[in-house]
Amino acid sequence: MNTMTALADIQGLLRSAISEHRCVEMVYYTAGRDATSHRVVEPISLDSAGYMAAYCRWRGEVRTFATWRIRWATLLHETFEPHSYVAPLSNPPRTQDYQPWERQGYPPYNSGHATRASRQGCLLPAVLALAVALILMVRFA
Repeated sequence: MNTMTALADIQGLLRSAISEHRCVEMVYYTAGRDATSHRVVEPISLDSAGYMAAYCRWRGEVRTFATWRIRWATLLHETFEPHSYVAPLSNPPRTQDYQPWERQGYPPYNSGHATRASRQGCLLPAVLALAVALILMVRFA
Protein backbone atom coordinates (compact mmCIF):
# COMPACT_ATOMS: atom_id res chain seq x y z
CA MET A 1 0.00 0.00 0.00
CA ASN A 2 1.32 3.40 -0.98
CA THR A 3 0.32 6.44 1.03
CA MET A 4 -0.21 9.55 -1.08
CA THR A 5 -0.02 13.15 0.11
CA ALA A 6 0.37 15.29 -3.06
CA LEU A 7 -2.92 16.43 -4.63
CA ALA A 8 -2.15 15.02 -8.10
CA ASP A 9 -1.15 11.67 -6.57
CA ILE A 10 -4.29 11.57 -4.42
CA GLN A 11 -6.53 12.30 -7.41
CA GLY A 12 -4.78 9.55 -9.42
CA LEU A 13 -5.24 7.15 -6.51
CA LEU A 14 -8.96 8.06 -6.35
CA ARG A 15 -9.40 7.46 -10.11
CA SER A 16 -7.86 4.00 -9.66
CA ALA A 17 -10.11 3.30 -6.68
CA ILE A 18 -13.21 4.30 -8.66
CA SER A 19 -12.35 2.13 -11.67
CA GLU A 20 -11.30 -0.88 -9.54
CA HIS A 21 -14.07 -0.47 -6.89
CA ARG A 22 -11.49 -0.39 -4.09
CA CYS A 23 -11.82 1.28 -0.72
CA VAL A 24 -9.68 4.25 0.26
CA GLU A 25 -8.43 5.06 3.74
CA MET A 26 -7.85 8.79 4.20
CA VAL A 27 -7.40 11.66 6.61
CA TYR A 28 -9.76 14.51 5.70
CA TYR A 29 -9.58 18.13 6.87
CA THR A 30 -12.90 19.86 7.67
CA ALA A 31 -12.52 23.65 7.70
CA GLY A 32 -15.80 24.30 9.52
CA ARG A 33 -14.52 22.40 12.56
CA ASP A 34 -10.82 23.08 11.90
CA ALA A 35 -10.24 19.37 12.48
CA THR A 36 -9.13 16.24 10.67
CA SER A 37 -10.88 12.89 10.68
CA HIS A 38 -9.79 9.39 9.71
CA ARG A 39 -12.20 7.76 7.24
CA VAL A 40 -12.63 4.76 4.99
CA VAL A 41 -14.62 5.61 1.85
CA GLU A 42 -15.97 3.83 -1.21
CA PRO A 43 -15.29 6.31 -4.05
CA ILE A 44 -18.06 6.73 -6.63
CA SER A 45 -17.02 9.62 -8.86
CA LEU A 46 -14.49 12.43 -9.21
CA ASP A 47 -15.40 15.60 -11.11
CA SER A 48 -13.12 18.03 -12.95
CA ALA A 49 -13.40 20.59 -10.12
CA GLY A 50 -11.77 18.14 -7.70
CA TYR A 51 -14.84 16.96 -5.79
CA MET A 52 -15.23 13.27 -5.03
CA ALA A 53 -18.55 11.60 -4.29
CA ALA A 54 -18.03 8.61 -2.01
CA TYR A 55 -19.88 6.43 0.45
CA CYS A 56 -18.37 7.31 3.83
CA ARG A 57 -18.42 4.34 6.18
CA TRP A 58 -17.94 6.60 9.21
CA ARG A 59 -21.05 8.69 8.38
CA GLY A 60 -22.97 5.82 6.77
CA GLU A 61 -24.01 7.86 3.72
CA VAL A 62 -22.79 9.29 0.44
CA ARG A 63 -20.78 12.48 0.95
CA THR A 64 -18.93 14.96 -1.22
CA PHE A 65 -15.24 15.48 -0.45
CA ALA A 66 -12.96 18.25 -1.73
CA THR A 67 -9.84 16.40 -2.83
CA TRP A 68 -7.54 19.29 -1.84
CA ARG A 69 -8.63 18.74 1.77
CA ILE A 70 -7.48 15.12 1.82
CA ARG A 71 -4.26 15.19 3.85
CA TRP A 72 -3.21 11.64 2.93
CA ALA A 73 -4.82 8.63 1.31
CA THR A 74 -4.07 4.94 0.88
CA LEU A 75 -5.66 2.56 -1.63
CA LEU A 76 -6.84 -0.52 0.27
CA HIS A 77 -7.02 -4.06 -1.09
CA GLU A 78 -10.64 -4.28 0.06
CA THR A 79 -13.21 -3.99 -2.75
CA PHE A 80 -16.88 -2.97 -2.69
CA GLU A 81 -19.95 -3.45 -4.86
CA PRO A 82 -20.57 -0.45 -7.16
CA HIS A 83 -23.18 1.98 -5.85
CA SER A 84 -26.31 2.96 -7.74
CA TYR A 85 -25.74 6.57 -6.64
CA VAL A 86 -25.46 9.03 -9.52
CA ALA A 87 -23.36 12.11 -8.82
CA PRO A 88 -24.91 15.49 -9.68
CA LEU A 89 -23.83 17.05 -12.97
CA SER A 90 -22.40 20.04 -11.16
CA ASN A 91 -21.47 20.50 -7.56
CA PRO A 92 -20.94 24.20 -6.87
CA PRO A 93 -18.69 24.73 -3.86
CA ARG A 94 -20.02 26.40 -0.75
CA THR A 95 -18.35 29.70 0.09
CA GLN A 96 -16.38 28.23 2.99
CA ASP A 97 -15.15 25.41 0.72
CA TYR A 98 -13.62 27.71 -1.87
CA GLN A 99 -10.21 28.71 -0.59
CA PRO A 100 -7.81 29.04 -3.55
CA TRP A 101 -4.64 28.72 -1.47
CA GLU A 102 -5.72 25.18 -0.52
CA ARG A 103 -6.07 24.24 -4.20
CA GLN A 104 -2.47 25.36 -4.72
CA GLY A 105 -1.27 22.87 -2.12
CA TYR A 106 -0.75 25.25 0.79
CA PRO A 107 -1.85 24.17 4.26
CA PRO A 108 -5.11 25.67 5.51
CA TYR A 109 -4.73 29.19 6.82
CA ASN A 110 -7.31 28.88 9.59
CA SER A 111 -11.05 28.53 10.03
CA GLY A 112 -13.40 31.45 9.54
CA HIS A 113 -13.97 31.60 13.29
CA ALA A 114 -10.28 32.16 13.99
CA THR A 115 -10.14 34.84 11.29
CA ARG A 116 -13.03 36.77 12.85
CA ALA A 117 -11.51 36.36 16.32
CA SER A 118 -8.12 37.60 15.17
CA ARG A 119 -9.72 40.65 13.54
CA GLN A 120 -11.47 41.44 16.82
CA GLY A 121 -8.19 40.94 18.66
CA CYS A 122 -6.48 43.54 16.44
CA LEU A 123 -9.10 46.15 17.29
CA LEU A 124 -8.64 45.92 21.07
CA PRO A 125 -5.10 47.44 21.22
CA ALA A 126 -6.24 50.34 19.01
CA VAL A 127 -9.23 51.07 21.25
CA LEU A 128 -7.06 50.92 24.37
CA ALA A 129 -4.46 53.27 22.85
CA LEU A 130 -7.21 55.74 21.93
CA ALA A 131 -8.67 55.60 25.45
CA VAL A 132 -5.24 56.24 27.03
CA ALA A 133 -4.62 59.16 24.66
CA LEU A 134 -7.99 60.72 25.54
CA ILE A 135 -7.37 60.30 29.28
CA LEU A 136 -3.94 61.94 28.97
CA MET A 137 -5.35 64.81 26.89
CA VAL A 138 -8.10 65.51 29.44
CA ARG A 139 -5.74 65.21 32.39
CA PHE A 140 -2.99 67.47 31.05
CA ALA A 141 -5.17 69.98 29.17
